[in-house]
Amino acid sequence: MTRILKLSLFFSALYPLASVHAQTTTVVVQKSQAAPDGNGTFSQFRSPTLNDAGQAAFLASLTGTSGGSSDDFGIFLGDGAGGLTQIARTGQAAPDSNGTFSDFDFGDPALNNAGQAAFAVRLTGVSGGSSDEFGIFFGDEAGGLTQIARTGQAAPDGNGTLSRFSNFPAFNDAGQAVFVGFLADSDGELTGGFGYFRGDGVTGPTRIARTGQAAPDGNGTFSGLSIAGRKFRPALNSTGEAAFLARLTGGSGIFRGDSLNNLTQIARTGQAAPDGNGTFSDSGLGDPAFNNAGQAAFLARLTGVSGGSNDEFGIFLGDGASGLTQIARTGQAAPNGNGTFSGFGFGDPALNNAGQAAFLARLTGTSGGIGIFRGDGATDLTQIALTGQAAPGGNGTFSNSGFGDLALNDAGQAAFVARLTGTSGRFSDNEGIFFH
Repeated sequence: MTRILKLSLFFSALYPLASVHAQTTTVVVQKSQAAPDGNGTFSQFRSPTLNDAGQAAFLASLTGTSGGSSDDFGIFLGDGAGGLTQIARTGQAAPDSNGTFSDFDFGDPALNNAGQAAFAVRLTGVSGGSSDEFGIFFGDEAGGLTQIARTGQAAPDGNGTLSRFSNFPAFNDAGQAVFVGFLADSDGELTGGFGYFRGDGVTGPTRIARTGQAAPDGNGTFSGLSIAGRKFRPALNSTGEAAFLARLTGGSGIFRGDSLNNLTQIARTGQAAPDGNGTFSDSGLGDPAFNNAGQAAFLARLTGVSGGSNDEFGIFLGDGASGLTQIARTGQAAPNGNGTFSGFGFGDPALNNAGQAAFLARLTGTSGGIGIFRGDGATDLTQIALTGQAAPGGNGTFSNSGFGDLALNDAGQAAFVARLTGTSGRFSDNEGIFFH
C-alpha cells in the first residue's frame, strides 16, 4: 500500500518576500480532477518535485479507476498551463514487457529540466519472481519509458547482481541517474555489499564506488555507503559526476567522482575544521548538496571544539582540491545581529552553481527562533526569512512550526515552503511557497 500526503489541492504559489505585489498562483492539479487518460480521478497527492522549466512531477493516488487497486496510483507531470501528463502508472507494462508496475512507494520522483522523471518501482508478474521485481526507470512527456537498471542484472564489474535499490535516485539533464544498488552474491544472498552506480538506459550502469573498494587516499576501504539515519541520497551534477556520503573502515567521508578510478575526497572524519576549531566527528557528516563546479555543501558535527556544545555544528563547502570553507557555525552571530546560531538540524543545505548555500538554522537569544540564510563563506551571510517576520501582504507571520523544501537558483534566489500564524483564514491560508 502506498503512503501519501492527504492534500486536496496541489498548487504552485510564489509569494515574493521582497515586495507586496499581487501573488501569482497556478493550480497544477486538484482533488476530483480527471486523470489525463480519463481513467479515474485524483484523490490524494505527495509532495511535488520542481524543475527550472516550471514543471512539477508528483505521485498521486486515484479513485474510480477501471482496474481498482491495480491501477490507482501513478507519477504525473504538470505545469498548470498545458495540462497534465502521465509518466507512469500502476498496472502499466515495463518497457521490456517483463512485469507491470505495482508499487511506487519508494520515494518521490527526481525531475530534470527536460521534463523527464526518474523513479524506483516494484513490479509484479515478472519472469524471475523476487529476483527481478525492482527497477529504476525514467519517463517523459511523450509517454516513453526507459529502464535504467533492474534487479537480477549483473553488477558492472561482474561481481554479484543487483538485488535492491535505494528510494532516491538522483537525476540530471542528460538523462543520467545515480542510485544505490544492494548487491547479492552468486547464491542470491545480500552479502555483496552496496554500490553507487550511474546509468542512462542506453549503456549499462557504471560503477562509481562499492563497499570493499579502497578510499582515494588509500586510507581504509568503503564499508557502507550510508551512515545511520541518512537516506542513501547521492547527488549528481550535469557532467555525470556524483557526490555521496560513505562509511569507511575507520570513520566516514564525503566523496565525488564519475567512476571507480576517479574519486576525490572532499571531507573525512578526523579532518580539522577550516578555522582549526575541532575536527569532523565520526558519523557527524551529512549528505552533500552538489553543483556543476564539483563543490559539495554539507552539514557536519565536530568534536574537540573550544565552545563545547555551543560551536559543534557547521555548514561547510569544498571540492576536494582547494580545501574546505566554513559557511556558518553554531555560536556565530546571525547576520542582522538578532541572536546566534544554535543548530542546523533541519535537513541538508541547498547549493547553487555560484557556490552559494542556503540552509535552515535554529537561533537563540532572538525574536525569531528559526530562519533561512544564504552564504558562500567569502561574504557576509544573508537572512532570507525568520520566524515572526511578516508574510508578504501582511497576512500573518512565519510560524515556529517551521520552514521546509528549500531550493536555491544560480542567482541566489531561494524558494521555500513555510507555515504561517495569525492569517485571516486561519487554517485555510496558513501555508505557502515563498520566493526571495
